[in-house]
Amino acid sequence: MKKEGSLLLSDYAAEIAATDVLNPNDFNPVLQGLYGEVGGIMATAKKSVRERTAYPGFKKAAEEEFGDTLWYLAAICRRLQIPLEEIFSEAANHGNFKNVGAASDITEGALAYIAVPVAATASLDATLVRLGQSAAALLGSTPARADLIAFARAYLDAIHAAELAFSEVARGNLRKARGAFLEPQAEDLAGLDFDSEFGIEEQLPRDFKIRVNQRGSGKSYLQWKGVFIGDPLTDNIADRDGYRFHDVFHFSYAAILHWSPVMRALIKHKRKSNPKYDEEQDSGRVASDNYLEWSTTTIVSG
Repeated sequence: MKKEGSLLLSDYAAEIAATDVLNPNDFNPVLQGLYGEVGGIMATAKKSVRERTAYPGFKKAAEEEFGDTLWYLAAICRRLQIPLEEIFSEAANHGNFKNVGAASDITEGALAYIAVPVAATASLDATLVRLGQSAAALLGSTPARADLIAFARAYLDAIHAAELAFSEVARGNLRKARGAFLEPQAEDLAGLDFDSEFGIEEQLPRDFKIRVNQRGSGKSYLQWKGVFIGDPLTDNIADRDGYRFHDVFHFSYAAILHWSPVMRALIKHKRKSNPKYDEEQDSGRVASDNYLEWSTTTIVSG
């Protein structure tokens, strides 16, 4: 997997600020939120220790929990008008860390200094206990700067013990938060194409017409390019509710989102040339039991 490189904490703080929809004058929600997310980190770590190889999603889950914790820390710093990067710089300016020079992947600077722990990595359990204690110390009306620095130091130790990349944690949280709270920008959507690397026979059509034909039996039939697709449908219930026409929602997902495992199955345009896409995104339970697509359809259709 290609790594995205370093991320300036000042850039993270600037880009994440727009997602802070909480009362800017109230510390309680962000302090409680941070404390809760630290609990999430601990729960994820406990599950990893308990289930070991049976929990292959630990890394992704841990990155998300650490990212959400970073979001709340940034929100606290914003309310105190303290730059987030200052807190982390002071946290790393400690005997537990040493600065190691590295060739920078940021064009504005040729040399970067990386704070690397001096001592052997402490156990994940020990670092998480310190993280929880430092989070508890923040609870109150207005957290002190020294307590924020202590928390940031414990946070860095815990990320190191969990063997996670801080930049991936921060970038992942940026994507998650901006995707959840902000309208997508046109430049983010321009050229978005899930099928561009596949042949036309494996692509969802860019333009298509579906003929919906209801016959005297009450069954609804679908035709694409003159060929019947799918199974004839009825409402399958005594109280007629129009379910026989529900496929229009799947077609709308394909037309607007350019995504619909169900439509791929109907028109037999699965991406079989790539076994990973075929198995994990287009076939099997993904197509027949796609909970996200079917649940959305159920909610929208009432």
